[in-house]
Amino acid sequence: MDLSDVSTQPNAIFVSFIKGYILKILKISVLLFLILQYVSCSYDIRIEADRRIQVVGEINSTLDNISVYSIAGNQAGSYSQEEGHLLGRGMSKNGSFDFVSLKPENAGISILINPPGFDNYTNTISTTFINVQPQNRLRIINIPEISLPELASVQVNFINISGAAAIAYQIAFLPPVNEYAYTNTGELEVSGDFFNRVNLRSNSLENSDSYIEDRIKSLVGTKVEIIYSVDEGEELTESFIIEDQNVLYEIEY
Repeated sequence: MDLSDVSTQPNAIFVSFIKGYILKILKISVLLFLILQYVSCSYDIRIEADRRIQVVGEINSTLDNISVYSIAGNQAGSYSQEEGHLLGRGMSKNGSFDFVSLKPENAGISILINPPGFDNYTNTISTTFINVQPQNRLRIINIPEISLPELASVQVNFINISGAAAIAYQIAFLPPVNEYAYTNTGELEVSGDFFNRVNLRSNSLENSDSYIEDRIKSLVGTKVEIIYSVDEGEELTESFIIEDQNVLYEIEY
C-alpha cells in the first residue's frame, strides 16, 4: 500500500467538504438576496402606451371636491403619491367623478377615495379603497355609488367612584376606512378584513386612578361596544350608537 495515498486522502476529503459547504452558503445567500429584493424593492411601473381607462362613479356625500385617485397596486394600506405609481386623479362635483387613468402593464389598479396623506384629504368623512380585479382590455371602471360616512371622534371616560383597585376593558368599534373589490361584473364587494374588521382596543390598569380617558376614531351610525371588568369581577357590557361626530361616553364603576 502506498503511504502517500493514505496521507493525501484526508486532505482530499477536507477540500471536498469545504467546497460543498461554500457552495451551499452561496446558494442560500443568492436565495435570500432574491427574496429580499422581491419583498423590499419598489419595482418600476410600466405603462401601456396606447391604453387609457375612464374612471367614473358616484359618491353619496353632500361635500364637493373629494379627491379620487387611481394608483398602481392592490396592497391595502401601502399606497403613496410616489412618482410612477399615481395613474390618474379626479375631483367629485355634485356627487360624481369622471377622469382618465393610465393603464399599467405589470401591476393592478386601485381606486382611492379621500385617502389620508394625499392632497385635499378631508378629515370629516371616511376613506374608501377599491381594488380592481383583473379584466381583459378594460376600458372603463364604472363604480357604483359609494357611501362616505362622517368620521366620529369618541371619548370614553371611566370614572372610579367606588375606589376599585383595577379595571380591565375592551372597546369594539368599526375603523373609519372601508375596503372593497370591484369585480369583473362591475359590482362592489367587501374585500378582505384589513379595514372592514371590527377593531378592539384593550387596556388593563391596576391601582386605578379616579378618572381614565380613552379615545377612538370611528364612523357615525356604527355601534360601539364596551366590555369591562372591575377588580377581576364579572364582565359588564355597555353599547351605544354613534350619532354625532363628537361623542362623550362615561362609565362609572
